[in-house]
Amino acid sequence: MKLSSILLFGFLAFNFCEGQSVQWSTTKNWKIYKGEGFQIFSYRVDTLRQIRSQSLEKDSVLYYLQKAQPIPTEKTPVWMGEYLATYESPEGKTYKVEVSIYGGFFCDQNSGKYYEVPFELRRQWLNYVTKNVPN
Repeated sequence: MKLSSILLFGFLAFNFCEGQSVQWSTTKNWKIYKGEGFQIFSYRVDTLRQIRSQSLEKDSVLYYLQKAQPIPTEKTPVWMGEYLATYESPEGKTYKVEVSIYGGFFCDQNSGKYYEVPFELRRQWLNYVTKNVPN
């Protein structure tokens, strides 16, 4: 009985530590932030209220995110520059998303998962994100 309990706990811990996939269609109030260097990524969500942001159109964001695929953890991408965005969950909690400037991928801090926008949409995705960053 102990062995089966240990195996069950291990299975659950492995699956939940990976984080659950986000249902992007249920998210709302997307914003992108103007930041200076990497310090913005260490800010708590409540600190972000003091930083200039721009709201993003939900339909536009979802067009890209619903086509994005999770990146396997063994293929975690290398960052070369990034933007910070946030969204609200259906429960009203705000979560941060780190968006790569170059690679067409992003990391959802809520789930801890990396996602990749399909290759054929990357240029459009990056143009959309870049044009919405506040001056």
